[in-house]
Amino acid sequence: MGKSMRSKRKQKLKRERREKFKVKELKKLKDMLRAAGENVDGASEAAMVDAEELKSKRTKKKPEELAEGEEAMEVTKEKTSSFHPVTLKNEHGNYPVWMNRRQIKRHKKLTSKTADEGYKKGRKRRKL
Repeated sequence: MGKSMRSKRKQKLKRERREKFKVKELKKLKDMLRAAGENVDGASEAAMVDAEELKSKRTKKKPEELAEGEEAMEVTKEKTSSFHPVTLKNEHGNYPVWMNRRQIKRHKKLTSKTADEGYKKGRKRRKL
């Protein structure tokens, strides 16, 4: 903003408004801290911890042991993507959700075997 009389006036009013609401805002924040059960006096109760101690705590975590009679659950990894790497279609013939119509049209053009600049064996495919 420039230094016109109007902008100076607006800045002055903004400063006054800030001062006016500062008291209310401080009161609200203190009430919130009291409700959370924290110290309001301004003295922080944060404890300083070394980074090495944190690293050692992380590495000390052991996998949870199973109680008696419980068995480990079998986890099978499923294939996350069922899309063909070249055509980008799934088993139903649909394109991925992230591809919009323009991208699909361009992809069809680039991968068609009849197009001059399209997909041919031995030639690298163009990027989308």
